[in-house]
Amino acid sequence: MWKKRRRRRDEILCKNRGFKGDWVGCVSGRKRSQVGAVGVRSGLKSDLRNVAVAQKGVLLCILIQLVLIGGQFAVPPNVRPFVGMAALVIGLANTVFVFMLAIRVYNVALGVVLGILALFPCLGLIVLLAINSKATSVLKANGDKVGLLGADLSRFPRG
Repeated sequence: MWKKRRRRRDEILCKNRGFKGDWVGCVSGRKRSQVGAVGVRSGLKSDLRNVAVAQKGVLLCILIQLVLIGGQFAVPPNVRPFVGMAALVIGLANTVFVFMLAIRVYNVALGVVLGILALFPCLGLIVLLAINSKATSVLKANGDKVGLLGADLSRFPRG
């Protein structure tokens, strides 16, 4: 409730100053691009690179999981245990990347829940698609172009 009051007070203050546009820049005295990252829990622009890296990992996991699901029907029966072991390894990688991404855009508790759900083969694919969608929307909201293979990492400063 106090956040709503503060926000309303800031809006009125900016209107009285004759500021037209986004009132965040009016109150802080900075441009919107300097205020912080939109959709990232910490609000720091430096976390956008971490989101982009984790999204690349999620996209790679989606690709490998789709290949493994389709490949288990194409291989002979005596090779299927190896496909199952590969699915187990990629399930662990799914968990890591989902957790890394979820703690950046959601909270830690939801990151743990989504990470556990990512361990299950078909349910994990749905979790991967959902978290990839959220990462794409966060990156696009911050003005970054996101293609089929994720965002271009060279656009983000290292650090």
